[in-house]
Amino acid sequence: MALVSLLWGTVNDSCAQTAESQVREIVDGIVNPWVAKNNLPGVAVAISLGGKESFYFYGHRDDAGNPFRPDSIVEIGSCTKVFTATLLAEQVNEGHMALNDLAEKYFPPGDHLAPSTQSMTLLMLATHTAGLPRDPTDIPNGLEKRNIKNYTSADFFHFIDNWQIQGRLPAPYSYSNAGFGLLGYLVAKAAGADWETVVAEESQSLWVCPIL
Repeated sequence: MALVSLLWGTVNDSCAQTAESQVREIVDGIVNPWVAKNNLPGVAVAISLGGKESFYFYGHRDDAGNPFRPDSIVEIGSCTKVFTATLLAEQVNEGHMALNDLAEKYFPPGDHLAPSTQSMTLLMLATHTAGLPRDPTDIPNGLEKRNIKNYTSADFFHFIDNWQIQGRLPAPYSYSNAGFGLLGYLVAKAAGADWETVVAEESQSLWVCPIL
């Protein structure tokens, strides 16, 4: 079953003036047609408005028909790319990284790119022009095995270190989860913490208001 989650971050003061009933009306107006059009089994929406968290649930969270709860764990997929790109922008603005820095500059000690990818930059990773595939080619096939216990950071860097591309960088645009995964790791390392911690800390100073 495909489980979709929408996540809107904390909003600014002008957004906070909108009454909760108006927010519900706006969310319903966006989500209900989208669910119907795409035949989605379930959608969870979380909004932080004026310091108060609100949750809106549509459909069910699993094949057994269990309902969503505020503490339900869901996969938000490529929404994390927005977070990673924002963290990169923060690091660049603060002078800790530069878009044209070589990716290898931030690699763990002992890890090095293959000759064909040594000119890979942070900007190439962020724009999907680093010549990396959509997903690591050695990742386990079963979804239940696609986790850090079965495919570790060491496994990922073994793949990255040995990946070869044809031609020169920047490569033609090709959407890459592997590339953004690498970028997220490098940005978090430059910030001095793991990705989850950096996102949690930086989200306190960022706001998004795309629906009002």
